[in-house]
Amino acid sequence: MSRTPRHRAAVVGTGHRARTFTRALAERPDHVVAALCDPSPTRMAFHNRLLAEAGAPTATQWAPDRFVDMLAKEEIDEVVVTTVDAEHDRYIVPALEAGCRVVTEKPMTVDADRCARILDTVRETGNSLTVAFNYRFNPVHETSAHCSSTERSARSSPSTSSGCSTCATAPTTSAAGTGRRTAAAA
Repeated sequence: MSRTPRHRAAVVGTGHRARTFTRALAERPDHVVAALCDPSPTRMAFHNRLLAEAGAPTATQWAPDRFVDMLAKEEIDEVVVTTVDAEHDRYIVPALEAGCRVVTEKPMTVDADRCARILDTVRETGNSLTVAFNYRFNPVHETSAHCSSTERSARSSPSTSSGCSTCATAPTTSAAGTGRRTAAAA
């Protein structure tokens, strides 16, 4: 556990799903991303660039087989797990046992035995585990949801719709007069 006033976080698994967490933690004045853990130095370097762009200090880089050492040496008190789903328990359990608060991307894990192992550790340690669903806020998904909503609005009221500037669609009227949208010509 950290002896500093700032929470020291580690992001484990620095693929695409971790970007939202890295950026959000970098923007919080009471947090510092102290460590990154991933088998890919390239992905960890990318996340360190995200931290630098946010004006935050860069994080140390750790290989997955040194995860438990990382928790102690970096005085980590919060762990974000965004690895491959089948690997979540490999990081959640030791982080909880080390006294860390853990946030993991859904699904928590992939089978009943791993789930039981994680939940038993939560009960035994009394530490916090949160299962997040941040990926729905991915900009691609938000745009898709917006465009779908615009499409539904256009079908219900084609005469008042002027197209969607977010997804570059324009209203069209088919021979049947449905008001369906198609991608605008480039």
